This record gives sequence, C-alpha cells and structure tokens, in this order.
Amino acid sequence: MAIVFFADGRWLASAGDDGLLCIWDPAGNLIARWSVAGAGEILSLAASPDDKTLAVGLIDGRVLLVDSVAGPIAIN
Repeated sequence: MAIVFFADGRWLASAGDDGLLCIWDPAGNLIARWSVAGAGEILSLAASPDDKTLAVGLIDGRVLLVDSVAGPIAIN
C-alpha cells in the first residue's frame, strides 16, 4: 500500500495491491477512484509540486502518470 499527501493539504492519494488508485479529502471522503487495468500491485506514489500529476510506481517497474483530476494519462 502507498499513500501520498498533496502539497496543498487538500487531498491525499492511496493505492495498493488491488490496482485501485483513490483520491481522498482530509475528512475521509472519496473524491475519485480509478482502476489501473493490468497494473497489478501499486508500490509507490509521488505527487508533483503543483499537485496536478501523480507518479504511480507499479510492481513490474513501470510508472503510470495520473492527472489528479482527469485520471490516468500515460504508462512508461
């Protein structure tokens, strides 16, 4: 499982071995949830300094870039 807080403190993101990436507010309300098809386990998360992009580290070594509002945008 991985958790990252956004720099502005408005949200946090969580992910785990189920391949789900979730965005939460500090009160625990779910803001967004994406299933990362074929990702398997998500090992790590990092938020960009402007909070617009999340880097999601997958178990197979790939990195998924996720727009924090629109969802997944690229797998490298």
